[in-house]
Amino acid sequence: MKLAAKYWVLADQVVVSGGAFITNLLVARALGITSYGLFSAILLAQLLVLSLLQAAFSGIMPVVWARLPLPARSAYASGLFWMHAGILCAVLVLGGLLYAMWPQWWQAGASVWWPALLAAVLYFLQDYLRRWMLATEAAPRALIMDVISNGAQLLLLLAGWWQGWLRLHHCLWIIALTFLPSVLLGLWWLRPGRPQWAHMRMATRQHVPSAKWMLSSALLQWTAGNYYILAAGWWLGPAALGALRLAQYIFGLLNVLLQALENYALPGAARLHQAPQQLFAFLLKMLRQLAMLFVPLLLLLVLLRQTTMQLAGGTAFVPYSYVMVGMALLYVFVLIGYPVRLALRVQLLNKHYFIGYVITTVFSMLTARLLVGQWGLAGVLAGMISAQCILLLYWLYILSSKNRISWKSFTWYLGK
Repeated sequence: MKLAAKYWVLADQVVVSGGAFITNLLVARALGITSYGLFSAILLAQLLVLSLLQAAFSGIMPVVWARLPLPARSAYASGLFWMHAGILCAVLVLGGLLYAMWPQWWQAGASVWWPALLAAVLYFLQDYLRRWMLATEAAPRALIMDVISNGAQLLLLLAGWWQGWLRLHHCLWIIALTFLPSVLLGLWWLRPGRPQWAHMRMATRQHVPSAKWMLSSALLQWTAGNYYILAAGWWLGPAALGALRLAQYIFGLLNVLLQALENYALPGAARLHQAPQQLFAFLLKMLRQLAMLFVPLLLLLVLLRQTTMQLAGGTAFVPYSYVMVGMALLYVFVLIGYPVRLALRVQLLNKHYFIGYVITTVFSMLTARLLVGQWGLAGVLAGMISAQCILLLYWLYILSSKNRISWKSFTWYLGK
């Protein structure tokens, strides 16, 4: 990828991440803690389906596209698009049937269900089209699509909040309708043509071998990362879920920096894969640099937790400001885990990367009811921190047992 193309991709990610962050702040301020909790529950369901779609389609797409001969790419582009579109139609039908058969499960009513379903399907389609542009080295087009959808969405949400008429169903309709222009633009650029079985079979053959593994991995990682969040919404109600999700979005800004640092450090770590001691020293140096950068930020968020929650969501969120303390502690272990995760990737220990998430998922399922029942939202945070610690300890054990790290050198280096 050319240097200029990297900047286009980075700009697109900034637009997407920044748009999601500002959208959540606006919705939290406009709707209040309970309605924002319902909004967060809808987003969690969307993210589950999106992670599965990305695993089966757009996550595999760049690799297949790069390996296909030029004459086959047009058929592949058409076949994969119509396969994806067929899944989205099934999601629409299934969503309609679920509400028709069990409307009592959804207390918010039809006024929220239908725009939520439409917003989800258009979001999935827009995400597929933007990722197609990124995979086919058309990053400027992906950026244009995201600027259109995010810009229109934020302007309308801001107008509704400013004028005082914004409610949950209004937010969902705005999100759904503002995806339409970028979807239409993406379809015009893609030009998938008419659906043809031969093209769809060809795309299916390209994706099925990898999709089986990718789907199970995506589902497992989503469950490992969100099981306690689901427990908060299910057992503690939408207000607790809303407070927890708002805190997650605030701390999520740190993820952008962490991802950028990981992308920068991975090539350097990969060059040292045959020199374990040098690799270990490199990763511990990275850990110290992460601590110097992020620990002051975490302390600042803890000290200003009440002010931060009030500014981000309003007065109703202030009683839940203790969540910021738990999230800061969780991120301490996330920071420690970044160099460890890099070591696993560099040493090609991907199987144990997966097994680690199996262990944490089982732990979360076994302990969630007890911890949440005993301590409420504090139990949710304790469970999330414990799961992260278990994951980290397992990865460290694997690195040690494979002789990829030395605990003697670990203690020696920390004492330097």
